[in-house]
Amino acid sequence: MKKIRNILSLALVFIMLIGLMPMNVFASNPPAGTETTTHNITIVAKNGSVIASVNGVSVTEAKENDQVTLAATADNGYEFDSFTVTGETDVTVTNGIFTMPAADVTVKATFKKTLDTVKKEAKEAVDNLPNLSKEEKDGFKNEIDKLDSVEAVNAKLGEATTKSTENAKAKADAEKKALEDVKKAAKAEVDKLEKLSQEDKDKFKKDIDDAADKAGVDKALEAAKAKANPTKPTPVTTVKVVTIGNGSASVDNEYATKGQTVKVTATPYSGYAVARVYLEYNGITKNINTYYNGYYYDGRYYGRYNDYNKYLYVYENSSYYLRKYDSYREFLRHEYPSHYRYYEDYDYWTDRYDYDWYDRYDNYYYKYLDDFRRKYSDIYDNYEEYLRAIHPNHYYNYRYLDRYDYRYHNYRYGYNTSDTFDMPASNVTVYVEFIDWSYYGYYYDDYYYYRSRRDKEAEAKKEAAKKEEEAKAKAEAAKQPQIYENKAVISIGSNVLDKVSKNVHTVHQMDTPAYVNNGRVMLPLRYVAEALGLQVSWVPETKTVIIWDLTQRVEIPVKSNRIIVNGITYTSDVKPEIKSSRTMLPIANIARALGLIDGSDIIWDQYNKQVTLTRKVLSK
Repeated sequence: MKKIRNILSLALVFIMLIGLMPMNVFASNPPAGTETTTHNITIVAKNGSVIASVNGVSVTEAKENDQVTLAATADNGYEFDSFTVTGETDVTVTNGIFTMPAADVTVKATFKKTLDTVKKEAKEAVDNLPNLSKEEKDGFKNEIDKLDSVEAVNAKLGEATTKSTENAKAKADAEKKALEDVKKAAKAEVDKLEKLSQEDKDKFKKDIDDAADKAGVDKALEAAKAKANPTKPTPVTTVKVVTIGNGSASVDNEYATKGQTVKVTATPYSGYAVARVYLEYNGITKNINTYYNGYYYDGRYYGRYNDYNKYLYVYENSSYYLRKYDSYREFLRHEYPSHYRYYEDYDYWTDRYDYDWYDRYDNYYYKYLDDFRRKYSDIYDNYEEYLRAIHPNHYYNYRYLDRYDYRYHNYRYGYNTSDTFDMPASNVTVYVEFIDWSYYGYYYDDYYYYRSRRDKEAEAKKEAAKKEEEAKAKAEAAKQPQIYENKAVISIGSNVLDKVSKNVHTVHQMDTPAYVNNGRVMLPLRYVAEALGLQVSWVPETKTVIIWDLTQRVEIPVKSNRIIVNGITYTSDVKPEIKSSRTMLPIANIARALGLIDGSDIIWDQYNKQVTLTRKVLSK
């Protein structure tokens, strides 16, 4: 019995020892080479996007026998159609789920246009059909709106295209028939031209038959009529110009035919004006224009001429007026005050207080004259001194800046004249007389002021328009993408990053320094990318770093040795390293990801253990 108790005690101790031992002591080691591997999932999608996930987590790779779920999102105007998964063999997709094979696969998603999109494009195509009437277009578009399938819409668009082709053919047939009728009528007219020989008639009718359009038919018919009824050439006569006085003149045609309009241009020399332009031919003298023969020029209403001597006959032939007034001027002043002093040029003023006549004109320079005479004549020696003291702006604008010219300036003085005449049936001599205009005194004329103000306003408008154009050009240039250079300088073991962007130098503090591992320089990816003008984000679900700007998008899954640049996958010889929560990447991998060239964009300074990275950046 004692022996049995000893055996039971040993058995109990053995069982207790087994309970205390770790379970993996009894686990068998897997055979070498049987580690579970992942396989890539490449997605191809046009007009939409696709996300692959395993157990609700977005992935770009999966293990054999994983259940991969595909979720498709269509772009605006499109809808999802189907999935196709291919690898070494075709893979079956059921309700957007497939079993991952032991190989890389490509997922292709097909999207198709929505019915509304197809209808919209079909109606736009109908609007662009050139040979449909508006009513026909509206009819086809209304029918398209009522259809409920893409196939029916395409069929209806085909009907509209066929109808447009038929209309084009009908139009061409109608034009062809109309041209044939025109040709037939033209050839009948040629046959009626009795002065043409039969040979000429046949030639012109052939020209009509060969004409491509109505204009060609009309040209051939006119040629036939011209040959049948030739016109006599109009004799050409000459035009001679003679100037009298200080100036020059010319005509636009020295040789002209009867009835042709000839233009005479006269240019006075400085201080002179055109007085008269007249013709002589066949012993006849014919006046074209008289400018200053007993007329005074109206400076305000330039282009009109005033007969100052309109009432001279009345004055000279009245003994009453001759006894009453010493001069014609006094006669006008009292009997015809509205005509006095150059007739509607400047009104002759009367003072509103004492009704005396003032020998001055109605213009703004004298707007304060009455106030000067009533209040300030004892204080200031003259009206000009009064303006300078009391109304300096008015004085400055109207006198000091020479906004007025004290000469009686007229429209013709110093300016060209332009007159025309119809050529008679003989040679012509044109006479142009000039007159010394300095005789006509130094009367005050608003014309210069208004011309100066007009020129100033026009210049201001020009300057404003120029500035507006420059501002528009500057704004437009600002909208255009600009290319500039970013530079980052990092030293091994240092937490300092020197950045140069748009010629501005800044210093940034990094929380993780660059280091060398197995002979490779490892750089902190986020600091380098941001210094070179890119944006960086982290996708925790897939543990992927995404770098992008206007021209590039780079995805770097940190647990793989793949780098995806603008959708193209590259394989690296090393994986990224995580140090102090920062993704570290070798210079070669950064160069591939950012499109940099070693030796030009990346320069390694062996002596200072320093790397300089340069990248051109496109910005809005």
